[in-house]
Amino acid sequence: MLKFAESEEAEKLKKAEIHVVVDEIKQIGDVVIDRTRLTMKVENFETSGWSLTIWIKEDGQWKIRNTCTTFRAPKPDCQK
Repeated sequence: MLKFAESEEAEKLKKAEIHVVVDEIKQIGDVVIDRTRLTMKVENFETSGWSLTIWIKEDGQWKIRNTCTTFRAPKPDCQK
């Protein structure tokens, strides 16, 4: 992991343009579910994805219990 953090690819990600659209926030007691759509542009590459986060209220504070983010894989180059 440290090798990636110091890599050229990591530097590109730090400069990424990320656009987030919140699709839904639903509270059920001390649990909140939020669902978002994401678009990310890095240099000449763009992809989109989704995020789902579960928040739990503990001791009066909202804390992230679980989160999942996924991006679409690039289309394979079928010309090879």
